[in-house]
Amino acid sequence: MYLSQFCIALVLLVQCNAFTSLTNVQVRQTTTRLTSLLTGYKVGLSRPLIPGSVRLAFHDCVGGCDGCVNLDNADNSGLQTTARELNKVYDNEGFNKLMSRADFWALASVTALDIAAGFQECHTVLCLWLPRPEITFRWGRKDCPTSPSTSQVRSFPDGHGDLSSVKSFGNHTFGLNLRETVALLGAHTLGTAQKNQSGWNGKWVWNQHTLSNLYYQELISKSLRRPWTQINVGKRSDRWQWNAQSNEGGKAKGGTIFMLNTDMSLYKDIKVDSQGRSSCPTAATCGASETASIMEEYAANNALWMKEFSAAFEKMISYGYDNLAVPN
Repeated sequence: MYLSQFCIALVLLVQCNAFTSLTNVQVRQTTTRLTSLLTGYKVGLSRPLIPGSVRLAFHDCVGGCDGCVNLDNADNSGLQTTARELNKVYDNEGFNKLMSRADFWALASVTALDIAAGFQECHTVLCLWLPRPEITFRWGRKDCPTSPSTSQVRSFPDGHGDLSSVKSFGNHTFGLNLRETVALLGAHTLGTAQKNQSGWNGKWVWNQHTLSNLYYQELISKSLRRPWTQINVGKRSDRWQWNAQSNEGGKAKGGTIFMLNTDMSLYKDIKVDSQGRSSCPTAATCGASETASIMEEYAANNALWMKEFSAAFEKMISYGYDNLAVPN
């Protein structure tokens, strides 16, 4: 039976990916094209595909990385632009002959992280030694039969949750232990939340395109212009978030930053009601959480966080597979 006939016979069961090899040269060529796309696509001063590619990989890998995202699911709101632009390149420029869409999205996320790490500010002779992510890209992920879309509704973390929900999601969704989960959440240093998409509003750190440990530094900082306070930014429904005034980048760049309950729970022992409201309305009045010492480690040591984040992220984009291969 010819391969094409075999694929047709199995199409209702599994997407037939006839990829038998992938070379380092092909990966470098793909990375070069992705770098051009991610850095060249701009909306004003923003490069939304950089954080968007990281978020897309996360959402794709919830339930197993399979190159399929349900864009009708409200939890995936805001991914439309990133998915569209990556898919245009994948489908129209021959990359669909090299690797699965799931592999392409995973490689886009790894590329985005490396670009974002390159935006770290440095004003000393030690700039060449700024930590960078070290993520080994492996290939062999399988696309779902309807890639890139699916009607399947997957469960994502509730930003109103507490530390117990963070623990549960990291462990049950990606097989991460608690320290790995805390490291992975540092990806929130990238991107923003927009009220017309998730209901929450703001950016976690003042520079949304830079990968560093600033997320941890801001969260534990005791010298913010305005300390962390929980407010409700929702209109038709509750959207409790934590706002503060950043010191980073000066007033013009800094401004208001925000954290979700799930972020704050990594440092403070918050108790939330069914609407997401914390029993302690300011971070200063909350006790320390069980992961506070990990947060302080990462805030003080960018290299340590980058190393452990890299390992956790690699684990996330490999979830559901035990036979991924290193390009030859």
